[in-house]
Amino acid sequence: MNEKEIERMLRHPDDETARRLTEGRPPLDDAAKARLWARIQDEMTSADTVHGEAPVVKRRIWPSLAVAAACVVVFGGTFAGLFSMSRPVVSPEPTVPTAPADIADTLPFAVGERFAADGLTESGTLWITVTSASPVDGDLSAWTVHVTAASEDAVPRGGATQFCADNFLAVKDETIVSPYQCDTDRPGDAHCTFVLKNGQTASLTLYYRFLEDTPSFRLATGTDPACPSVEIKMEGNT
Repeated sequence: MNEKEIERMLRHPDDETARRLTEGRPPLDDAAKARLWARIQDEMTSADTVHGEAPVVKRRIWPSLAVAAACVVVFGGTFAGLFSMSRPVVSPEPTVPTAPADIADTLPFAVGERFAADGLTESGTLWITVTSASPVDGDLSAWTVHVTAASEDAVPRGGATQFCADNFLAVKDETIVSPYQCDTDRPGDAHCTFVLKNGQTASLTLYYRFLEDTPSFRLATGTDPACPSVEIKMEGNT
């Protein structure tokens, strides 16, 4: 409904119009009616003074207070709507997504804990447990690590038929060392490989040689820095 239609309706009101405009509105008490009627009289009354004669008062008589009240309601709603349309729209603050924690910063597993070596499999799960680790004859530059591997439909990377023990990497700071030897009860066709079918378990003994004394390092299960790893240290590994 535009302003012209509202004006036309209010200039020529009838009982049906008054009923429609006041429908659903709470009734006015006597005090509110008196205030409203006084305001309407002030607004709609004008005095024209003719020279030498008494003032002539011209009034427009509204059919009922209900229509007058409806007028206030309608125009109040119209002006409120126009005011709200003129107010600037405030956009909500953008939500900044929280970046996930770097997998490489997670704590390594401990000796004796079982975990999935995700970096070594194409599908399925290769469960790994480092059972013990110790320096060779007290030499901190030479280590022996004992590992138990169990297959749960584990398929090696690239669809190969055997796992490569070279992917069990000893990592110390920026130094990465592959095992120079792997003893296993399920050897593969090539050096440092082992075959593991679904439901089978393999025992691995991995040998590492560092260029200097290394009292602690991580045994990583893959070349990706995010691969799970095991913390190896001189005390508490056997």
